[in-house]
Amino acid sequence: VLTAPGLMPVLSVAALAYILYLAYRIATAPVGRKTGGATDTAPALVSGYLLAIANPKAFAAFGAVFSSVVILPGDAFADAALKMAVLSTLIVVVHTIWLLLGVGLARAMGDPTWGRIINIGFAALLVLSVAAALLP
Repeated sequence: VLTAPGLMPVLSVAALAYILYLAYRIATAPVGRKTGGATDTAPALVSGYLLAIANPKAFAAFGAVFSSVVILPGDAFADAALKMAVLSTLIVVVHTIWLLLGVGLARAMGDPTWGRIINIGFAALLVLSVAAALLP
């Protein structure tokens, strides 16, 4: 992309269009309780929790932060062990909080009014987060 300067504006417009499309889909997604289908069954707590803890994106994000810092200079093994302990603890804590927030949001999403408010809020947050990343 960097070797073809004329491509950057095209990709930027395409990315913006895609983000706006996703925001629209989030804002207009169905809300309220569904009945009479396979969607009535919620995922199991244990399987959902294990999936969240094993999230490779979380390991990559936290790992990138920790890999650039030396906590215990002179002892690479102890440094790595301490980082892994802190990293693992952070992943479990963050995903536990996200799980609890998800349970609360799932209950609120059952109400059509609150569900629509939440969906519009998430759509707005998506657009704002991209805008914040792009603006100087």
